Amino acid sequence: MSLDLNSTFKIAREHNLGGEDYHVLSQLYLPIMGIDSFSLYMYLFSLKDNESYFFKKVVDALNLNTPKFLERAFSKLEALSLIKLFYNEQKGYYINLYTPVCKYSFFENSILANFLYEQIGEMEFTKLSKDVLTNPRGYKEITKSFDDVFEFKDQNIESLFTKIIRLKTKPDIKIENPNFDYIFFKMNFDTEFLDSKILDDEEFKNQILAISYNYQLNEEEMKEVIMNTIEIDKDLTYQDISKNARKYFQKKNRNTKRVVVTKEPDAFITSALDDEHYSFISKI
Repeated sequence: MSLDLNSTFKIAREHNLGGEDYHVLSQLYLPIMGIDSFSLYMYLFSLKDNESYFFKKVVDALNLNTPKFLERAFSKLEALSLIKLFYNEQKGYYINLYTPVCKYSFFENSILANFLYEQIGEMEFTKLSKDVLTNPRGYKEITKSFDDVFEFKDQNIESLFTKIIRLKTKPDIKIENPNFDYIFFKMNFDTEFLDSKILDDEEFKNQILAISYNYQLNEEEMKEVIMNTIEIDKDLTYQDISKNARKYFQKKNRNTKRVVVTKEPDAFITSALDDEHYSFISKI
């Protein structure tokens, strides 16, 4: 995204921010996006839908020194799936605004949870996550599934259920992780040990790709993480898989701390360039 301050944009939102949203944004998202993206996000939500604005108005309102700061702030909001950006040569930019995920979903998302853990440390992370509901140990879940209670009947019009589901859908964090061969990962498992339906589940696949990306684990290492999670935790929640992946990484890299940084220089959160500067200074 290369911004011209005289370019225009419009915004649209599904919902306004609520009380829980502000808590999640300030406690969970702020440490990983930085004050620049946080301020931009809050400012965009103060604007009116489908009215044209100049980007210069945003730069002036947020007191940003250059358009580059605004570009980086936008980039982080895009990466965190809080906005989607569209462009038309005649009409300018169009920005869809999305509310943040709830606290439970945040900690279930291995990318977001790991990023926050590395930013604020284990003690603060534990404090923030302690109120999140988890499955009680020693209990078997007997909750009815959707199709235990409901069934579909053919209708000529679109079902109300489908409309409700579409309204609740939010964009997720995108992780492609092309270096991880998920098919090879699946082939490593004995189907008697782990049901193939779990391995074929798209959400499970995406979580494995995200967690392996987080901790740079290969297919064999991720298999060991899954085995440990089942044997030690007696379940297969994404939080426990991520926890055991972190332990595996720490064991394999005793003198290395996994840190998430922006690829471009960033004045508000850690960037890859910071490490280069530190390496240069340490040699002087």
